[in-house]
Amino acid sequence: MNLHKQNADEFLKNIELHEQWLSTRDSGTSSQGRQLSISQQYLSGCTVNNRVLVGAQFIRCFFENVEFINCNLQGVPMPLNTCINCKFNDCSLYKSDLIVGTYVACEFKNSNLAKAELNQSVFSHCDFSGADLRQTSLIDTCLRFSAFNAVDFRETRLHNTEFHITESYKVKSIEGIVLEDISITTNSMAFEPLSGEAAAEKLFS
Repeated sequence: MNLHKQNADEFLKNIELHEQWLSTRDSGTSSQGRQLSISQQYLSGCTVNNRVLVGAQFIRCFFENVEFINCNLQGVPMPLNTCINCKFNDCSLYKSDLIVGTYVACEFKNSNLAKAELNQSVFSHCDFSGADLRQTSLIDTCLRFSAFNAVDFRETRLHNTEFHITESYKVKSIEGIVLEDISITTNSMAFEPLSGEAAAEKLFS
């Protein structure tokens, strides 16, 4: 895959233009700015703080050492992306699309991923501490050695979801977790909805 390298200043300028586009779109005034839609881009070493990215699109991109802090990414499609050592902390990713992606050493601390689609993605050594994963879809998703301290898993959809957790990591990973009314299935069998200790035992024992 050929990637176009986008520098941090260019990316931040495009975000400003996107916010102008959003403002004029929502107010019904004449169009200004432009929608942020990037595909097959490489971005490294960029920090994005307190920005609204609703309506943006990030498709088949490679992000490395990129930080989104307290950003609104609600409903943003982000399929087929690779993210290495990136942060999505204190962000709204409500109903966002993170399917068929690869995330290594990334953080989603205290972020809202409720109703998001994380299907067919790999999250390796990621930190979801304090995240809201209510009604999130984790179908054919691999979560390798990732932390889930105080995560809300209520009504989460788990199908062929893999949790790889070492004995030394197990307690840290599930401390304060909320598991209620989730549905767990595999290709060969289905379980009844579980709650509390029963769900934790099924997922992490």
